[in-house]
Amino acid sequence: MENVVLVGVDGSAESREAAGWATAEAAARGWPLLFANACPQPVVADPLVEAAYLLATGRAAEPMFADLAAAARALGVVAECRVLRGSASDVLVRLSARAGLNVVGRRPRAGLPSRLGSVSSTLAAHSHCPTAVIPYRPPSVGHRDGAVSRSMFAGHVVAAVEPGPSASEVLTAAADLAQRHGLVLSALTVDSTGDRDHVPYPAGHLTRIGRQYPGLECGFHSLSGRPSHEIAQVARHAWMLVVGTRGFSGLSGIVHASVSQALLQHASSPVLVVPHAASER
Repeated sequence: MENVVLVGVDGSAESREAAGWATAEAAARGWPLLFANACPQPVVADPLVEAAYLLATGRAAEPMFADLAAAARALGVVAECRVLRGSASDVLVRLSARAGLNVVGRRPRAGLPSRLGSVSSTLAAHSHCPTAVIPYRPPSVGHRDGAVSRSMFAGHVVAAVEPGPSASEVLTAAADLAQRHGLVLSALTVDSTGDRDHVPYPAGHLTRIGRQYPGLECGFHSLSGRPSHEIAQVARHAWMLVVGTRGFSGLSGIVHASVSQALLQHASSPVLVVPHAASER
């Protein structure tokens, strides 16, 4: 894994928003950027036709790449722009093996077909590195100041953790973001059983985080209810919501009610999905 921020771009407003976030994050990390535009494989088998198609696609992307590269240079970030053959999902999953962070935008979607075909859902399940999914917020849509100020976790990095080995990875990724940006880290667990006598398992992890990230303000909060609903509600104004993934995708992800997949569909805040053992891939 390399220290590169990978961004999927297609010229849409959603991808521009993701590219802006990724550029700022790359500047904060001191990492270079790779802007990737996926070019669907042409159905024509003629090599000359295919070459002409790819050349035309590259030329069409040049204005978009020029704007993205200029924004990166303004922040002192080195950027590479590439057009690659394949679907957006396949291209970004493949490139994620050589990246430290994968970033995509999220379009407002609804219904079964969009969940099965969502690029962000595929990346959350199969990316080799953490994936940040940035929701698009049209200029005319925003939160009233009063509503934001009443949100308990407004501006926090929120880590949604559950028992298991992924808890440490999720908290470490969240703590790294919070310290880098000078934000508060809030760890959440959701008890769906109604048993209030269970031991708050993230406490030990937070002690480790406190030693590893001195000066970081962090806290632990326990909720009850349906995990995806409760987390989406309390983290709706978070700077970033950090979750783990069990690797579910497509229909199996819906059947097993994967919390990370549900949050990708319903959370209004940016979501960072940390794959299990991401640091070892």
